[in-house]
Amino acid sequence: MKNILLILILTISTIHSLNAQNTDTINCSGSLEETTVLNIFPNPTEGTFEIVYKSITECPPAGWGGMLIINIINQINNTTVYSETILVFEDEYIRTIDLTDQERGVYTIEMTVGNKTKIRREVLK
Repeated sequence: MKNILLILILTISTIHSLNAQNTDTINCSGSLEETTVLNIFPNPTEGTFEIVYKSITECPPAGWGGMLIINIINQINNTTVYSETILVFEDEYIRTIDLTDQERGVYTIEMTVGNKTKIRREVLK
């Protein structure tokens, strides 16, 4: 009987702890510019480069998550050479982009999450 009572007490205690963890809230503040990183390397490149976009905080800012839109635009003729949309974006974006078949010049990389856009330039030499 003691064993059953002890198991019951431990079970109730565990359930209570789990429920308390689920209801705890974290007070977050900050803007997307301050809490995200967009790295593009190498720059300049001969055609292939890496894009890394992620939150650098345990408490992502408002608007983080949801849809992510990536556009790479040729600055010479203003044409989009790469586009990708991720409908449910929550963590990080890491991609190797290959533009070796594109003309040399400057390309604009636009990363849009929610209502925030980050823009970088990549040079193909």
